[in-house]
This record gives sequence, C-alpha cells and structure tokens, in this order.
Amino acid sequence: MKKILLFLLLFINILSFSEFNDKAQLKSAINKTINQFNETEKNKLFNEMMKKKSVLTDEMIQFNGMEAADKKKQKSFRILMEMITEQHLKNIIYNSKIELYDITNISKNKANGTLELKFVDALDTLSKLKEYMIKKYGKNGQVDLDILLNEKIKSEISQYLDIYSKELMKNDKNITEIMDIELRFELKGNEWIPKESISNYILKNFLENYKNN
Repeated sequence: MKKILLFLLLFINILSFSEFNDKAQLKSAINKTINQFNETEKNKLFNEMMKKKSVLTDEMIQFNGMEAADKKKQKSFRILMEMITEQHLKNIIYNSKIELYDITNISKNKANGTLELKFVDALDTLSKLKEYMIKKYGKNGQVDLDILLNEKIKSEISQYLDIYSKELMKNDKNITEIMDIELRFELKGNEWIPKESISNYILKNFLENYKNN
C-alpha cells in the first residue's frame, strides 16, 4: 500500500513539474511574441488602422453626440476630431502597455495565452487639450478652432497631444482602457508557436467591431 502511495505521489510530482515546465516555456514564447509586436509590427498595424480614420471619426462623433459649437467651424471641428481619432490609434499601438494576464487550457500540444493591452482613451485628453490651446492660441478665454487650418499649428498641437498621452501612461491610475488579447499556441517540436501575431489579432478584432458598429 505504501509503495502504491509513493508511486502516486511521484506520479503527481512528475505531472506538476511537467505542467510547470510547460508554463515556463509558454511564458517565454509569449514574451517573445510581445517583443516581436513591440519591435516589428506596430508601424504596419498603425497604417492599416489609419485607413479607417474617417469612418472611425464619424462613429466617435455620432456615438458621443458631439457637434461644433459654431456651425461655421465645421471644417476645423472635423480636423480636431480626426486628430483625436489618430491619437487614439497611437495610444492603442504606440502609447500602450501589453502584459501577460493568464495562461489557460494547457494540453499536450495546445494552450491559450491571455494578454492585456492597456492604454488611455484619447477622448479623455480633450479637456486638457482645450486648456493648452486656449493658453497658447486663445484670446479672452476662447480659442478659434480655425487655427487648425494652419498645418504648422496643427502639427504642433498634435505633438503636444502625443506627449501628454505618453505622460499619462506613466501612471497606471490614468489607464482607462484594457483590451483583452486571446492568443492560441501550439507546441511544434519543442517550441510553442502562436497561431497568429498580436497585430493580426488586434486588426481582426478592430475590423470586426467596426463592421458590428
């Protein structure tokens, strides 16, 4: 009876070690996938998502019930909203943190890795942006949106918006959005390989949400 018990304990320990080893190898593969996204995939993903900038801006304006305070400023209002959309995409891709959240459903040759992509909603920067524009370009506590028709000023304001967004990301309390990324991995040989890249997952789900909306 003692021999059977010892055998069972040994068997359980072997299984536990095997699962621990699989998780360690899988965690290493996930970190490699994250590094690949950070180092090689971002520019292409950003360019693909920017193709939808106009449509995304329409949806943002409609969903939030936004409109120009001055009907004569429709063009400059549109420019501002497209700047916010572009910054939102930058926040998703460039000004974000991506971290491993969990590893689940480990079998002999398959497993799932859940990642979290954390970023700041660009709409949350609007009030600060307004303060900045009034301080630098305004008169009597007001700012004329038509300053955005000047490409040099528009570029300068865009740079400020990006710098401010980066500053917000230095404090986790400012993070307002978390996107779950579910990656499937398969064991091929002695290496865990993702079924798709992080950028493909983001783009695929981004397009699906766009179609649903």
